[in-house]
Formats: sequence, C-alpha cells, structure tokens
Amino acid sequence: VDDMGPHNPPTHPQLLDELADAFVRNNFDLKELVRWIVSSDAYQLTSRFSDDNTDDNPDIGNPPLFSRVYVKPMTAEQVYDSLLIANDAHCAAEFDWSSVEQMRNEWIQQFVFAHDTEENDESTTFDGTITQALMMMNGDLTSEGNAERRGTLLNRILSMRGNNSEKIRSLALAALSREPTRDEVAAFRRILRGGRTSLDEMLKDIFWAYLNSSEFILVH
Repeated sequence: VDDMGPHNPPTHPQLLDELADAFVRNNFDLKELVRWIVSSDAYQLTSRFSDDNTDDNPDIGNPPLFSRVYVKPMTAEQVYDSLLIANDAHCAAEFDWSSVEQMRNEWIQQFVFAHDTEENDESTTFDGTITQALMMMNGDLTSEGNAERRGTLLNRILSMRGNNSEKIRSLALAALSREPTRDEVAAFRRILRGGRTSLDEMLKDIFWAYLNSSEFILVH
C-alpha cells in the first residue's frame, strides 16, 4: 500500500491529491487522516456483490473501484491470534505468555516463505492450502479450544444457563462476530431432534465448523 510512484498509478488520483492536501493543511496529523478514511462511506461498505458492482472485481484484472470490500485471507499471524481470542486456548492449557509467544512463533514459521531477492525478503502467507486446512481442522490450537477444559470459551458456554439458541448465538459471535443465520439455527435444531448426538457434542461440532469455515479466515 505504500509502493507509490509512476509504476503504480493510483486508481483515484483526484481523491489521493485531495487527501494529501488536507493532510498537509492539518499539520500532517495521522490520527485525523485515519479518521477521515474509516469514517468514509467506501470504508464501511459490505463485501457482497450487488447488481451495480459486479464489474468491480480486481481478482480478474479490473481496476479497483472500491464499491465494496475486497475479501482477502488473513495472514498467519492474524489467524493464530484470532484462534487464540476466539477459543481462549491459552487459558485452557494454562500457558504463560512466554509459552504463548513461543507457540505463536512456531505456528508462523510454518508459513514463512523466502523470496529470492537482493534483500532476501520473506513473506508470511496463509493461502488455504490443503496442509493449512488440515492444520486448522486437526491442529493443537483448534483442538485445545474445542476441548471442554476449564477456561475455554466452549466450557463456559456448555456450562451457561440459557436455551440452545443462546448458546449457538454465543458460539457464532465468538468465532464470526455475527449472529447465527436462521438457516444455521434450523439445521442445528434438526440435527439435535434427530437424536444422533448429544447437545454438548453438537455445540462442539458447531464451534469446530465455525472455526474451519472460510468466513473465519477471510477478512471481509
């Protein structure tokens, strides 16, 4: 985003010039600049396509028009931190923060790729490969958070008072920061009525499915 120059022309040059002039007039106040950007209509748009923005798709080579948010995968660091926050895995295993940091570094190193450049640049990517998907499904961090150990989010939800809908709502908010959809709640109720699994097992499966969904690892 900071690679600015003739080789990388802006998509909206007039807007960029206006922001630059306003930035100078405000004594180079970075907080004010960020406030302008995050308060704009464009910054608060949804990632969904609509009838009037189907052509706004940089993934197929079109210039970005910023009529919607462009979905992108989180970095490995962001995935790790999101898992830690969503499931309180560090509380489950009773790690101290030095252990958590060591685990974080080990996790990230699995996604570090060196580029053959003069500076020997490295980048950390989480691009949804089969190996990464298996790690999300079966890795220690996901398993710790999906256990019923004291301190985990799942343990608190299984122990909380309230009806099943409230517990499903808490899982959806923790993993995806949104309410469960009507279709999701209806599907979960059908599974529970089928009697093939207990309530606790169903809630564990729901949380596991949320954590392994594309919605969890994508930035919308």
